Amino acid sequence: MTKSKEDKSSAADQIVKLVTESCALFSDDEGQTYARLQKDCHSEVWPVNSAIFRNWVSMQTYRATQKVPRGLTMQDALSTLNGLALHDGEQFKVHLRVATDGSDGYYLDMTDDSWQVIHITPTGWQILNQSPVVFRRSSNAKPLPTPISGGSLADLKKLVNVSNADDYLLVTLLLDWYRPETAYPVAELIGEQGSGKSSTADNMRSLVDPNTVNLRNAPKTTEDIFVSARNNHVVCYNNLSRISNEAQDAMCNLSTGGGYASRKLYTNDEETTYEAKRPVLINGINAVATQADLVSRTVRLECPPLGQSGKRLDDRELADIFDNHASRALGFLLDTFVSALAILPSISLVEKPRLMDFATLGAAVGRTLDPVSGERLFTTRYQEARQSASIQSLESMPVIAALLEFLEVESEFSGTYGELLRKIELTIGRTTDAGWPKSPRGFSDCIGRAKPILNLLGWSAYAGGRTRSGSIITIKKRDTLTDFVSHNRHNNH
Repeated sequence: MTKSKEDKSSAADQIVKLVTESCALFSDDEGQTYARLQKDCHSEVWPVNSAIFRNWVSMQTYRATQKVPRGLTMQDALSTLNGLALHDGEQFKVHLRVATDGSDGYYLDMTDDSWQVIHITPTGWQILNQSPVVFRRSSNAKPLPTPISGGSLADLKKLVNVSNADDYLLVTLLLDWYRPETAYPVAELIGEQGSGKSSTADNMRSLVDPNTVNLRNAPKTTEDIFVSARNNHVVCYNNLSRISNEAQDAMCNLSTGGGYASRKLYTNDEETTYEAKRPVLINGINAVATQADLVSRTVRLECPPLGQSGKRLDDRELADIFDNHASRALGFLLDTFVSALAILPSISLVEKPRLMDFATLGAAVGRTLDPVSGERLFTTRYQEARQSASIQSLESMPVIAALLEFLEVESEFSGTYGELLRKIELTIGRTTDAGWPKSPRGFSDCIGRAKPILNLLGWSAYAGGRTRSGSIITIKKRDTLTDFVSHNRHNNH
């Protein structure tokens, strides 16, 4: 071995020894490696392959040796540290922004310089200087406002422009974002230009998962969505005019928990995987969630016109409003969460919607904010919002809109897909839309994808066997159908 190689090896060994004596190395259940650093009176957790950890190692090395570590030396040392963390270190569950305490409480990472966390239980909330669970954070994460107990819904409404009818939905969405163990609805803000959708989305995220860039442009690929989910608790997209089918599928996966895999850079057979369950927040002038599966997971909030009294504000004015009300708004959310958690075990829903955990929390929130009628108000509005979202999405599914118009007259149908399609075309007519099915098989696929919407609107569709003419489909009214605005369907002729 040459002298230069010996020096390089010795220098890398020195760095490894220095780091292992100064911090704890460990991994998570996904094989990601981390280092816990002790700073002043708190500890910090950073990925071994992060720029922040690399800079810390460089600083520690220079302080100890008065020499700047060479690039290859640092690379060798970090590679060794990564292996030590993965194979010799302990394994922990690592959380991003939110975590459960193993029973009925939650932790919320404040991402401040002291690495404090908020602990919320059914008996109260408090700020802890040391976290009992392991949190990681991205380099772009920003700190939450320091909460002040005793805030009100009025403080929250100073930060958002959401219809008063949607207040309970709004509060429930924000509180649900504090829970990592349940499926998340996809939140969609809609409203005309100048209705404050972007500032509303910005402030909603800032009360849960503030970031240097709270609002992102439309994702170009599925990988973009999962990379964002890897580094952010709330995935937020701003001013969307449409979402591709692939992106809508990815958002469905994030709602209930899913993953994405691609070939690792510079390799032929290794995979890079991203797995996450995250809240998604989107906004646009018109509804952009159109696929039935995504629509059935979407909670749509309306941003009404601001009117003459709601003049547009510049960035400084918006920041001042947030600074003046955010602490009390966050305190209001935490106070409400505490009361809702105490009530939650007593909630029993008559109807079991798809997002049952969200609906149960909403009923508890409603009862907390209005013990007399709040639970009923939330449940009614939630059902109305889901049905309204379903009806709006039918503009992208002309054959399903025509099917519902046909069923309003016929009440029910049992026969082959081909027979049903012919009856619709004879009774209602067909559009020239490219989405109109060209065969009974295509019509069958359309109904399969639209079943969540049909269920929301009160219809049951199920297979009823097979004949020589084709598969049998039976569609019956399950309960009262919300009034269907058929003129949208006719506008497509």
